[in-house]
Amino acid sequence: MSAWALSGSNTNTTADPDKDGFDNSAEYAFGGNPTDPTPYLINIAGPNISYVGLTNAGTNYAVQNTTNLSTGPWTNYATAVTNATNQLNIPLPAYYERLEFTVPVTSGTNNFYRVIFSNQ
Repeated sequence: MSAWALSGSNTNTTADPDKDGFDNSAEYAFGGNPTDPTPYLINIAGPNISYVGLTNAGTNYAVQNTTNLSTGPWTNYATAVTNATNQLNIPLPAYYERLEFTVPVTSGTNNFYRVIFSNQ
C-alpha cells in the first residue's frame, strides 16, 4: 500500500480507493493499480482471454463460467491456464506473469467467464 501512497482505510484489502470495482486484494493479485480507475486486468482477443497474475507461492487462479449472469450458477470451467506472451509490451515486476486461457466462441450463445483467485 505504501508503494501507491495509500493511507487510512484505503489500505484495507477490501477497499477500492479508485472506485473501479476491484478491491485492493484483486488489484494486487491481478497486477492492477489501486489508484488508477482504468482497469486493465483482463484482455480479450478472439478466443483467448489473458490476464496478469501474481506468481507468489500459494496464489491460485481458477476460471469459472455461467450462461446466466442473473441466476448463475458459476461453475469451474475446465481449461488450462498457461503463460501468455506480452503483446502490449508492458513490463511487469518480476513477481507477476501473464496468464492465458482459451474459451470457445460460439455464435448465438451466452457464456460469461470470470477469473477468481485465492491466497493459501
